Amino acid sequence: MNTCCLFIRAALSGPRDLSRTALGIKRAFFCLATIAGCITALSSPAVAQQFQEVTAQAGLISEATKSWGNPIWGDINNDGFLDLIVPTLSSEPFVYLNNGDGTFTDIRATCGIERAPSFDNGDWRGFAFGDYDGDGNLDLYIAELAQGGAQKRDLLFKGHGDGTFENVTVAAGIETSNALGNSAFWFDYDNDGKLDLFVKNYASANRLYKNNGDGTFTQVPDAAGLADATFGGFHGTICSFADYDNDGLMDVAFSVETAAFYQNQGGTYVDVSVSAGVDPLVHSKGMAWGDYNNDGLLDLYYARGQASGQNPLKDTLLRNNGDGTFTDVTVEAGIDTTTNTWAGVWGDYDNDGFLDLFVTRPGTTTVGPGNANILYHNNGNGTFTDVAAAQGVALQDDQVTSAHKVAAWVDYDNDGFLDLLIKDGIGDENDEGPITMGLHRLFKNNGNSNHFIKVNLAGRQSNKAGIGARVTVTSTAGMSFRQNNGGGGGEDASQGSEPLHFGIGTATQATVQVIWPSGIVDTLSSVAANSTLTVLEGSGSTQLTLVSAASRLTHGTAGTFDVNMPLTGTSGVEDRSATTYNAVFTFSAPVTSGEVSVVSGTATVGPIIFNSNSMTAALTGVTAVETVVLRVQNINGDGRQHGDVSFGFLTGDADGDRTVARADQTAVQGQLNQPVTSANFRDDLNADGRIKKGDVQIVKANRGHVLP
Repeated sequence: MNTCCLFIRAALSGPRDLSRTALGIKRAFFCLATIAGCITALSSPAVAQQFQEVTAQAGLISEATKSWGNPIWGDINNDGFLDLIVPTLSSEPFVYLNNGDGTFTDIRATCGIERAPSFDNGDWRGFAFGDYDGDGNLDLYIAELAQGGAQKRDLLFKGHGDGTFENVTVAAGIETSNALGNSAFWFDYDNDGKLDLFVKNYASANRLYKNNGDGTFTQVPDAAGLADATFGGFHGTICSFADYDNDGLMDVAFSVETAAFYQNQGGTYVDVSVSAGVDPLVHSKGMAWGDYNNDGLLDLYYARGQASGQNPLKDTLLRNNGDGTFTDVTVEAGIDTTTNTWAGVWGDYDNDGFLDLFVTRPGTTTVGPGNANILYHNNGNGTFTDVAAAQGVALQDDQVTSAHKVAAWVDYDNDGFLDLLIKDGIGDENDEGPITMGLHRLFKNNGNSNHFIKVNLAGRQSNKAGIGARVTVTSTAGMSFRQNNGGGGGEDASQGSEPLHFGIGTATQATVQVIWPSGIVDTLSSVAANSTLTVLEGSGSTQLTLVSAASRLTHGTAGTFDVNMPLTGTSGVEDRSATTYNAVFTFSAPVTSGEVSVVSGTATVGPIIFNSNSMTAALTGVTAVETVVLRVQNINGDGRQHGDVSFGFLTGDADGDRTVARADQTAVQGQLNQPVTSANFRDDLNADGRIKKGDVQIVKANRGHVLP
């Protein structure tokens, strides 16, 4: 799942200008599928159930607890697999390390995420992942609710990148107060390249901490206009930051009891709820930003409901008009069911290029009865169809012990398809009874034949994680747009840290464009389908691609000669016998660092030498009949895989036909005593600079060997 990518610096342009070629095609296919009596996506003929529960097989703990925000996924030990934290409205969240084989290990006892010795009552609320110090390791902030007016202190845990954390709250300058913390969010409000932190309190002023760049924070006066945003009661205890107007500054939406919308106007926030068309929504819950119609603009979904389940409401979908305003399209989109929902998360679960929407439902007119979750499949024409029951995630049992509350999308097994974690239990800290507790359950996506591209971001001028960056992927399937504001598909008092996931249908390659908060634009052309990329900010000026590979040996004083190895498909054949071979990789621009590893075969990679546009890795331990696959990656620190190249080693195969036979012996005998040149170097089988009888003996000793 890798590609050789070309980085190109592009002129700044909005993603709305990109085409949407797949829309008409998908409409037609959807109509045909409806006539046939089943719902399918373009090139996604899902007949079997899409999801299957793997909670037990994955090693997740079957223990009912309370819930608060969405589960959060992030790679806390930097091994390329996403790890998991499940908040439990207590100081004992579930913390799992992903083993990389489809299973998880409970690391609560060793991770260091634990109650502080003072000013910590254990009422942990919002969890937020973010790399605040730019060291490449995920850190964790937890907002805490003060109890009885007593002093408390939120918690900041610095990640060490190995699955462990250290409490640095006091050293970082986090205040001690009696504020009622409910959620937190990492973002760069002033685009200075450092992640700042917003803490949403209720019945007390909100806080905005500016990152000083030295591991400490300073409170911004009036929280840059957000101190009293949705002040009082439970008003707006959930927040979600996103750049809805594509001006490079992250705006913010609030939810719960009363919704509100604030625009970032150059580092100061202004309430634009009325002018933007975001009317106050009573009993709004989880929010989800997502470009459901692929026009390059973030739309906004609100789940709506009550803990009691009474007075059911219609959820709300606001379509971004591109002029700073939104239009309520709930009815025309077909998601206007009158019910009781809690959280919504966007994700393209079938990789057809259009965002789908999963919504948790604890019940309909009361908690329990009618608790079928909703999976709105995007029909590609602005409408949705609920396919939750058919795809295995409705989970309706009408039981009060199954009050479905929060969820998050994730590709936990790195197969390119989004899986789903769901957490039940809707009680607050003082609530009791069966509805307050619930399990967390993992559902694996069985996939289909569609393709994907996943994008990780590595900022240099912008913040390290690229929070706020806008990313578009364009292919024959059309254009899809995402903004990096965390992960999981939506916000309910939590912020994860996941790669940006794009489905591209049956397309075999795509163009990826990243517009960074700094204004820098990077474009990656001809990205192969099923690739996972790390885009380094500003690397567009490098134009670095792998252009050739070869096995190189020196023949005494006769010279150095290469056997070329194709970058894809069947390997070339190195017929010469040596204790050490040299694998040479040539790039389109100078290289100063990189990695070579063995994917398959018995070779050992030794020292790597860099020389202008090439790098040479020494290989030892190769047998007389061997195919060795070498992975080339992290060139000049770009974090990407540049190719898996097959090297064929078949000693004595002078004519390169993958078989050692009489024809090879005849070829060598015909060159006996001739000087070694670029035309006959393959006949110098012992690479000593002379074609002698010893080379004939090498052929004889290996007659009959075949390279698969």
